[in-house]
Amino acid sequence: MITTLSFYISLAETAEDKSLIERLYNGYERYMYAVAFSVLHNEQDAEDTVHEAFLRIIKNLGEYDFSADAKTKTLLGVITRNIAIDRYRHKKKYESGNVELNENTIGSQLPDTSELSNSELKAILDSLPYELKEVILLRYVAGYTLKETAQLLGVTFGTVRYRQDKAIIAIEELIKG
Repeated sequence: MITTLSFYISLAETAEDKSLIERLYNGYERYMYAVAFSVLHNEQDAEDTVHEAFLRIIKNLGEYDFSADAKTKTLLGVITRNIAIDRYRHKKKYESGNVELNENTIGSQLPDTSELSNSELKAILDSLPYELKEVILLRYVAGYTLKETAQLLGVTFGTVRYRQDKAIIAIEELIKG
């Protein structure tokens, strides 16, 4: 019976790559699972996310620097979180479409949306430019901090803050009609 690690190692081309894959798997697989589970809250989806992350990492092994443990952990976390967020978005897209934003999930910065139906709220979010909608979903639906959102999107903290503020203003204007 082939193990998951054996499968990943079989994908490597050199002995050095095989050793690196083994080190990454043994050292970070549980961490990657925890990152994925924190986004998805589902064991199977988290396992699938880790599997996809390892396949992506193995495919692009030469593009990453795994020499420093702190950088390696951060890099693997970002890769895993990005895949988990993609999986979350995909899953939400094909579910019923009920995205509930209320005072408990969106905080005090956004205007009161409790009077809006889910379809009205979805229409408002869909009318935002992608980069603004993305920040709102990551911040207020997925619950990421400004710093985490910036890391996930590969932009600065200030850019995320600007996009968030711009999105909030746009949402307020759309609610007022």
